[in-house]
Amino acid sequence: MSVDASPRSKRAKHQFSQELSETYNKIDAIPSRSSRSPYKAKNDLSFDVADNARLLFQDFSSSFSSSAPSQNTSFSTLKGISAGSSNNTSFTTNDPIDAEDGQSEYFSSHEILSDTETGSEKLQPRCEIPEHFEKRLKDVFPRSRNGNFDNVPLAVIWEANRYASHCSVDIGDIDIHYCNYTSYREFLSSMMTHDTFSGKQPPPPTSEAVWEAALKTFQSGTDGVVMSGTLVPVKRRDGPLFHLKLNPLRLDKSNRIFRRFGSDRFLVLKIPSTSDLQRITKCGERLKKEYIGTWLTRRGHYFLGRQWSAFFYKAEKEKSKKHRVNKDEKRIMWYKVFFFACSGDMFRKSPNGSLPAHDAAANLAQRQSVSLDQLVKWMIGDFANSSQQLPKLYSRISLSLSDTVPTVVLEKHQIYHAREDIGSQMVMNDGIGRLSITLAQQIALCLGLARIPSAFQARFGSAKGVWLVDRNEPPPLGCDDWIVTYPSQRKWDCSQDDAAHRTFEVITYSSEVRSASLNLQFIPLLLEQAVNKTEMAETIKKHLHATIRDDLSVPIDAMSNPVELRGWLGQSHGSSADDNARPQEPLGGRSYRLKDSMAAMVDLGYTPKNNELLKINCQSLVNDTVEALEGKMNIKIPCSAYVLMAVDFSGTLAEDEVHLSFSTSFEVDGFCDTMLEGMDVLVGRVPAHLPSDIQRVKVVSNPHLRHIKDVIIFSIQGKRPLADKLSGGDYDGDRVLVNWDQSFVQNFGNAHMPEKQPDLVELELVKKLDLPMSKLKRKYKTDEDICAEFMYEGTSFNMGQSMLGICTKYKDNYCRLIGSVTSPKITRISMLLGLLVDQEKQGYVFANHDWQTFLKLHGLPLFIPEETLGTKVGEKKHIIDDLRDELEAVIEQTREKLDENFETPNGMWYDPDLTKRFNHYDTRYHSEPDWVKLRNKLQQDIDHLAERWKSLSRGENGEPFTDRIASFYPQWQQIQPPAELRTSKFVQMLLEDGSTNPHISNWELLKASCAIQRRTKHSSLFVWYMSAHQLLHLKQQASSERITGVIPEVYAALRPNWKYIARLRANRTGEAEEMP
Repeated sequence: MSVDASPRSKRAKHQFSQELSETYNKIDAIPSRSSRSPYKAKNDLSFDVADNARLLFQDFSSSFSSSAPSQNTSFSTLKGISAGSSNNTSFTTNDPIDAEDGQSEYFSSHEILSDTETGSEKLQPRCEIPEHFEKRLKDVFPRSRNGNFDNVPLAVIWEANRYASHCSVDIGDIDIHYCNYTSYREFLSSMMTHDTFSGKQPPPPTSEAVWEAALKTFQSGTDGVVMSGTLVPVKRRDGPLFHLKLNPLRLDKSNRIFRRFGSDRFLVLKIPSTSDLQRITKCGERLKKEYIGTWLTRRGHYFLGRQWSAFFYKAEKEKSKKHRVNKDEKRIMWYKVFFFACSGDMFRKSPNGSLPAHDAAANLAQRQSVSLDQLVKWMIGDFANSSQQLPKLYSRISLSLSDTVPTVVLEKHQIYHAREDIGSQMVMNDGIGRLSITLAQQIALCLGLARIPSAFQARFGSAKGVWLVDRNEPPPLGCDDWIVTYPSQRKWDCSQDDAAHRTFEVITYSSEVRSASLNLQFIPLLLEQAVNKTEMAETIKKHLHATIRDDLSVPIDAMSNPVELRGWLGQSHGSSADDNARPQEPLGGRSYRLKDSMAAMVDLGYTPKNNELLKINCQSLVNDTVEALEGKMNIKIPCSAYVLMAVDFSGTLAEDEVHLSFSTSFEVDGFCDTMLEGMDVLVGRVPAHLPSDIQRVKVVSNPHLRHIKDVIIFSIQGKRPLADKLSGGDYDGDRVLVNWDQSFVQNFGNAHMPEKQPDLVELELVKKLDLPMSKLKRKYKTDEDICAEFMYEGTSFNMGQSMLGICTKYKDNYCRLIGSVTSPKITRISMLLGLLVDQEKQGYVFANHDWQTFLKLHGLPLFIPEETLGTKVGEKKHIIDDLRDELEAVIEQTREKLDENFETPNGMWYDPDLTKRFNHYDTRYHSEPDWVKLRNKLQQDIDHLAERWKSLSRGENGEPFTDRIASFYPQWQQIQPPAELRTSKFVQMLLEDGSTNPHISNWELLKASCAIQRRTKHSSLFVWYMSAHQLLHLKQQASSERITGVIPEVYAALRPNWKYIARLRANRTGEAEEMP
């Protein structure tokens, strides 16, 4: 089995095509891994717990930093710099400390005293952490009293720690007595009434469904319970360097290692970049990156009664401004650290060094110690004997962390590993394999799909990419259910002895396509290659105006029409089919998704004209749409779609021919068909930097490919794959924009491919970390030692700042400045961007000072002031600036129209249907003493909580508004009849309504009705956040019309009838267009 060890980025591959054949031959010569290294007992380890003796270590010089290469680097070397060495190395064993083998295989929390006594030796530091920072880092993970949580479920331990952390209480200072909580609400009630937490604001709650799953198996179907949090930097000069903020437990898509070892053994924490950490804590350069890397990978982390080891570190995708708590705050670059519980208080020792059984993952009572090197070996194969470069092999860990849905487990005789890829000069099927139609049927059945997709993006053992359903050429296996992998898909040698490595794990699949938007990067390239640039600019502007009309004018006009408003909510702010299929926990007393909450109000006849809350929410959604248009300016092109790419394994398509057909009729204005045969279309892929990143090709129909739907098929003919021409793409899951709008296509001509550019690595403008795993193998003798160094080096390298975003923005601004996308300097920047896309995987080292050197060498301005952009270039503005000017003018008009439409008369906060229940009881029982006591206490509790809500700002400690709602909701639920009245016959008669639904019990409805009667105008928003479900039920009861109730599972599947909505809109506006 061969391994993908290519050292170059995809964009650079075409410059070195003549080397590929030789490279793959060398890779094929690598022997396959056949068995796991035998387990070795650590009988030679000596550790004196009583004296707390410390092992002595020789200092290592620090690894290279992101700012400058070190001249005394151990192992980590840049191109042209030789590696240093050291003769004194220790390693960490994660087995619990045991004075004698053969004694009890369990360890109580009383035996786990400190980080140096937690089942591992003192870890060898790669650099000496100063005592001040060592102490501050050591105290990050809180410790409970020994014995506090013996035999307590992990979910309870987690929630107790989270509650204490949120309330700034040291978990070690309190004594919590565990009882067998039947529900999360019961647990939360016990915490809220605990003396230590009295009067403190509780954290956002964990949902009952997640709590139930966490107490049982930490799984629910194919989903797993996730433990996550954030290492928040502390500004104080002493104490822990981070505050550990824990998130509510949540259910999410699982991944391979969560399912194999149990998701309760994994912890995911966010951590800021070193530069942000230095800035926030005011430690400056005294706090070095190496200290954090050493702490993460070379220190034991005892938490929740378990010993955690960091095994992967990666940058988190940046959130848009609207998702930040404070939109004006300085952006923080966040990373994610993944930890694995190698051992714990109640973990068993492995009897023979083997891994736990598969079914043990769902049995929380049977946890077995697994060393970190065992985990890594299971994820990426025999890493200690690999010849790959360390950064590339480290990046392969991410494949085991991909969110997937497990489907069919194949047997070895059903798997065919092709020895060679397709193509003589370049790989023409990079990242794509094949599978049989019968296997695809079984996969679709596991996914609950009615239609069999034509392609699946998935993980399968060491292989990643896309698998295309192939009906034409089965491999020589002699069975109906088969799968074929190719060398370009396989990332390490995998024996597939473990059934988990023979499980087909789906990320996504081809499905019905929808109209797409034109990414901003495509616009200058379309204009550059236009035959008539004026016409192309007008075409783009026409679609911009249509986008503005659909996104802004239509919703404004629909504000007084419930049916049209309902359609807009479903069309513009709907969730993906996958999201709708997943159960959504409510946010406080309303739906989690704002559009679902709004839709529920519209379903009962509310409009922005008669309900202030709905008006406010509509304004918010329209403002979000405006911000999105101003930010990304995504222009909708009806006759376009993003489609998964695949190749023609039959070889019947000629070069620059493609096949594309749809599973259902693609219906938009001016087009309705399932085929595009005979058309020329434009295909492009983001990121797009060069004119050649958009290609004009011809769609043809071929009998061998007619069964493939919703996937665009590229030819394998020619010297270079079409996917690679599109900004260095491949077929492992990339999607391409297909545009068949002929006003674009017929006005476009293909650009010549750029000439071969000098290698930026050879020119030393981009450095490359030269650290093959063989160097670690020569230095370290055991897998454990190699793994420890592997973790440190991989983490340290990934901690470096990526320059991709900075360089991309500079390139776009420079193109605007000079009014061109084709100059030699722009081409050189584009080549640089092609390398930086694969920076982590390929080991490229490119810091800010390297960027400054690059700019100076090419005679480029070091800084492009914003005020210089948007100016005229010659006689015309740059197309982007011209479009922005038009957009701003239309948006200004839209805002004025929006203000006019949202002028609401007085009294729209009040709805008598909602107060009717409370008023009825108050009128009927006003002379009943028990009612008076009950009413007064209810009003007092509501007013107290509402005033507390009002007194708080946006959120304590900068918490998001959604967290504020979630943290108040348990207090709302705590508002119950006082204990002294629960024995009253009158109160019992009043509250016992026979309802089996606790959400609409008489008490909950009465509480909501009383609250909406007490809180008027803006203060009633609080009541809607806490009890929207009950208020809508009251509204439904008051309606004189027949109203059909829908359970959440069915509600998620409902879709608006667009034709009916279009007819209503046409009738209302008097449009003369012919309706279908």
